[in-house]
Amino acid sequence: MRILFTICGRAGSKGLRNKNLRKMKGVPLVYYTLASIRMYMEAHPEMDIDIALNTDSRELVDIVRGQRMVPDIKIIDRKPELANDTAAKVGVIRDTYLQCEKEAPYDVVVDLDITSPLRRTEDIEAAVEKLKSD
Repeated sequence: MRILFTICGRAGSKGLRNKNLRKMKGVPLVYYTLASIRMYMEAHPEMDIDIALNTDSRELVDIVRGQRMVPDIKIIDRKPELANDTAAKVGVIRDTYLQCEKEAPYDVVVDLDITSPLRRTEDIEAAVEKLKSD
């Protein structure tokens, strides 16, 4: 099974400025998301997994490139029309999928929010199972 994990982080934020660059306990929030993907990958070595970050934030790209938890994260430059306050996240996820699927189609796409650092491997497993059964 091929899975695409998408991580979407816009540079601007209406509610909490630079929320995708924030830290929790001194650790960038995005690292929690990457760690949860790594734990899922370790629990499911039989899966073919890609990870893509869709962003217009150079700072976020630098943070992600500076980590060593998961290799080969695809960086997708966010299109200007998807980087405003009115752009729906589903459009960003769709664009990420379309850019990544050129290599091979995916069976499941799972979007993981940067600002939800408390997810567990079981949460991702449940999401993947739900998506597989739909």
